[in-house]
Amino acid sequence: VPYGEVISDPRGFPDSGPYYGLITVQNLESEQIRIFAFPVGAEVFTQAVSDFILGPGESRSYLPGSIFGEAAPLSSGILVSAIKTADDSPARISAVMRQVSATIPDQAHETTGAQITVSGYTSLSYAGIAASPRVVPIAQTNSNWNTLIRVTNFEPQDTAFVTMTLRPHGNGNWEQLPSVNIPAGQTHTLNMLDVVPEGWIGSVNITSGSHVGAVAERVKNETNMLMINTSRSAVQTNQVQVAPLVFRNWNHWNTGISIVNLDSLPNDITVTYYSPEGGTVHVDEITIPGWDMDFIYMPAGQGQPFVGSAAIEGESTFIATVDEVKYFGEDGDTGHAMSYHADYLQAGPGQSLAIPLFRKGDPQTGGGDTSGVQIFNLFGQAAVRIRVIDSTGQSALSEPLVINLGPHEGYTFYSMEQDDLPIDFTGSVVIQNLPLEDQNSAVFAVSNLVNYDVQFDGSSAFNTRWYVTPPTEIAPPPVIIMP
Repeated sequence: VPYGEVISDPRGFPDSGPYYGLITVQNLESEQIRIFAFPVGAEVFTQAVSDFILGPGESRSYLPGSIFGEAAPLSSGILVSAIKTADDSPARISAVMRQVSATIPDQAHETTGAQITVSGYTSLSYAGIAASPRVVPIAQTNSNWNTLIRVTNFEPQDTAFVTMTLRPHGNGNWEQLPSVNIPAGQTHTLNMLDVVPEGWIGSVNITSGSHVGAVAERVKNETNMLMINTSRSAVQTNQVQVAPLVFRNWNHWNTGISIVNLDSLPNDITVTYYSPEGGTVHVDEITIPGWDMDFIYMPAGQGQPFVGSAAIEGESTFIATVDEVKYFGEDGDTGHAMSYHADYLQAGPGQSLAIPLFRKGDPQTGGGDTSGVQIFNLFGQAAVRIRVIDSTGQSALSEPLVINLGPHEGYTFYSMEQDDLPIDFTGSVVIQNLPLEDQNSAVFAVSNLVNYDVQFDGSSAFNTRWYVTPPTEIAPPPVIIMP
């Protein structure tokens, strides 16, 4: 989570930044909880520097400086944990981080024309970062992009022994970098331009026996563009994953899907694209050699404009990242990029997906922070209830919204179309897959947050946080991690 961090580029492009991280935390419990925040870059982070109360369903945004004051270090990892105030038992939360430059917003949840570049990511769970190896699906130095891989040791006392292995696209020749020792609470940054030539593209494996979290910042200083991906566990995945939102020349937005084969044998991958009505629009097939990565790009000019969803299926396990880019256009709203992971954790009947940050801009101007949530049902019949909750935990819609989705059908929940929500609304969303008698289904969702008022790249994408409804049906993880 940056707090004044500047990203330089040795190829002569201007600096990018300074960047500031905006943290939004959402209470997923139906009762009051206490949040504890730890800046792990501090010398001692076994004691919280800040704590605050969130009511049922409440969400709140913070700058590290407002949480920690002068204790906020540059580019520190931040650990956020929660307990129920009634009995001190673990409480479930969801969190996202937005990264903005070049000025600190007046409000921690809002970006405006004063910002230059925006990106973000969904937090990681403490239990999840223990699963090694972890994979950064795409790192690149081509087309004037660069990638910074930041690895944070979240162990409270012990040094983490970390090894990173580079896997070039289409090459098959791995390169294991010298291992690094990361002290407790510290962050190690790998600048890809320091270890690979310009024009390189591939994936990175991160191996450690400690709790380490990692993010990859793909930055293009030339045009002030930024995409952020978290690392994904190579053991917590499966053979079918979903990209809820894909574009092909849709208002000049296009999609690239990067796929890492986690098997030693070639992996036959099939990507099936669906319209919101559930019809098959197109099918891509690709064979990825053992332990290699490859990508599919849906550029403008190849087929009719399309917005919808995709199901990705492999003969063996893989990890996939979805990039949404707007390089071109007939207006000034170009030079945008955002990225999210294809997901395998669906909401089955009685389960929910959480989005901590949901905003509405100005429908008259088309500007301001504006959220759109794309929902997709992979199979069966689903009844999906969409709950919009304001920052105080109150319902923001006058009537509950329930949509019915058949197999492969999708739905766009766009904040600008919600008359109940005022301009500059800030809150959260919970998507519930309601139980239906004798019916099974699998609901996925992803959230985009775009602000065309931002001077250059004002786009972020967030994966959802899966959990069971009601809360008593699942033991919650104790903490949420943001590297």
